[in-house]
Amino acid sequence: MLKVFQHHIRLSALAEWFADGLLCFLAVLMAANGSAASQHDGMGFDATLHTMLLPAAAFALFMSMLYALVGLYRQGAEVVSVGSRLIRALAAIVIGCSIAYAAIKTDGMGSHALDFIFHAGLYTVLGAVCVRLLFRVIHRSTSVRPAS
Repeated sequence: MLKVFQHHIRLSALAEWFADGLLCFLAVLMAANGSAASQHDGMGFDATLHTMLLPAAAFALFMSMLYALVGLYRQGAEVVSVGSRLIRALAAIVIGCSIAYAAIKTDGMGSHALDFIFHAGLYTVLGAVCVRLLFRVIHRSTSVRPAS
């Protein structure tokens, strides 16, 4: 356990946070790759790897903060169901993608912004579902069950 401000932070929550951040980062890179491959209209959409690293890192950090805001990493006395955690993650993704859309629309992506955010959001949802389910399985398999 890591102790910050007299609160215990479980290592599983840190691992979950890291996995979410990594998958959000990869979601932006995959969406940029798909958008660049499908958009050959000469509108100036530059989605090369080196131009997308900073936006991908910013999106990953922003989404991790939103996930924390909706309580995905909170480990309290009451057990939160997987469905509730997925709904919280989906709410954070909708909020995050809406804000990211507004940011990249004004940044000059123009008509490609909606396609890009749709794909990034779709990949982020798939990543969030996989992380929630994976850590649920890990938690259930490592939890101590009382002997019957």
